[in-house]
Amino acid sequence: MQDTMRILKNNEIIFRSRKKWIYPLFDAEIFIEKFNLNTEEIEIEDKIIGKAAAAFIIKMNVKKIYAHLLSELAKELLEKYNIEYKYDKIVKRINCKTEELFNKEDDVEKIVKILKERVKEN
Repeated sequence: MQDTMRILKNNEIIFRSRKKWIYPLFDAEIFIEKFNLNTEEIEIEDKIIGKAAAAFIIKMNVKKIYAHLLSELAKELLEKYNIEYKYDKIVKRINCKTEELFNKEDDVEKIVKILKERVKEN
């Protein structure tokens, strides 16, 4: 998969991104709003889903995800919010600052707010 993230509807790719970090999810949020997509009819496929990405997906109200690499922290959050997920590989943690930042934070609204602030800073 050269794409870092995709949105699928009826198993057809309707959005793709090759950006890094959390940026594809920001673009996905805009795409979903622009086309007024029913988030219960789509699936997000992402190369790496850590806790921050999981929180962002939950905030977008997407109910199905497929991760090539999923962290245990993300898995716990997805289960808490009853999100259907599949993955190829699971790891205890994603080795990045963002995963550490939200290690003990489960408030989805707070996580997304901090992410948006961090993106403005970059």
